[in-house]
Amino acid sequence: MKIDVHAHIIGGDFYDAVHKLPSVTSAPTPYGDGIFQDGELLISTRPDWFRPTHHLEEMDKRGIDMSFLSLTTPNLYLFPKEMQAEAARIANDEALDRARRNPDRLRVLASLPLDDIPAALIELERMAAIKEVCGISVGSNVNGVALSDERFEPVWAGINRHKLAVVEHPNFPPFAKDLPDYNLSLMLGFFFETQLCITRMIINGVFARYPDMKFVVAHTGAGILAIMHRVMNIPNNYPDARAKMMNKPFAEYAKNLYYDSCAISEDALMLAHNFVGREQMMFGTDYPYTNHGPKHVEDLPITPAEKKMMLGDNAERVFRL
Repeated sequence: MKIDVHAHIIGGDFYDAVHKLPSVTSAPTPYGDGIFQDGELLISTRPDWFRPTHHLEEMDKRGIDMSFLSLTTPNLYLFPKEMQAEAARIANDEALDRARRNPDRLRVLASLPLDDIPAALIELERMAAIKEVCGISVGSNVNGVALSDERFEPVWAGINRHKLAVVEHPNFPPFAKDLPDYNLSLMLGFFFETQLCITRMIINGVFARYPDMKFVVAHTGAGILAIMHRVMNIPNNYPDARAKMMNKPFAEYAKNLYYDSCAISEDALMLAHNFVGREQMMFGTDYPYTNHGPKHVEDLPITPAEKKMMLGDNAERVFRL
C-alpha cells in the first residue's frame, strides 16, 4: 500500500473561518488565490482544491492508496489564542468527515490550538480517542515561539503517553518580512525553519524526555542532514545541551526521527536513506502543491524491499494503521 504522509486538506469550513478574521484579505497571486493576513501572504489556494473529491481523484491519478490529511501553513496559529480551540474543532471535524466518508483512503493528522495549552490538551484527548486520527500535525513554530519552549511540555507529554506520531510542517520564519523578494520567505525560510525547529528540539532534550513520540520531519529534513556535521557539534560546546540530551550524540536523535520524501530529488533522498536507513523514511507528496506521485521513490537506486518500506510499510508501522 502506498501511503502519503504529507498531504494537505483545503477545506471550505476552515477557510471560511479564516476569511472571517478581521486582518485577513484575498487577492490573486502567481500561485492561485492568495489569502493574506495584515498584507502578508499566508497561503494560496485554487477553487477546485475545495472539492472534497479532488484529493481522491488526484490520489487515483497518482497511484496513491491512502493519504493523511493535515493543515498546511500556518496551521491554526493565525487565529488569536481565544479562537484557536474553536478553529481546531472546525478543522479537525472537517478532516474527520472526509476520512469517515472514505475510510479506506484517508486518515487525519489532527491540529492542536498550541497558543492555548489547556485547550490543546483537551483537543488532544478528544483526537486520541478517535480511530480515524492517526497522528498530530504541528507547525515548526507557534507565532514565533519555538516548539522546544517549556510551555509545550504538557503537550509533548500527552502525545508521548498516547504514543502518537507527529508530523512537522514548516511555518514562515519570524523574520519573513525580511525576505520579501521572489517568495524567499517560503522557498528558503521554510527550510531554515524546519532546521531550526529540529535542532532546538534535539538540543533542548524534547526527544530525550519523550522517547515514545514518533516525529516525522517535512521535506526530507529540509536540508538539515546536509549540515549534520555542523549541528552535531553544538552539544560538544554546551554542557547544558549535553545534559538535556542525556549525553547521547546529536546524530543519534536525528537518526531516530522519520523523514518524508518531499525533497523529491534523488540526491536529497539518497542522502537521507544513507544517513537514517530504510526504516526511517516515508512517502509524501505535499498535495495539492505538487503533482508528484510515487515515481520519485520508485526510481531510487535501492532495493524493491526498501522502496516498499518507504512507500507504505513504515507509515503503517509508525502510525499503527
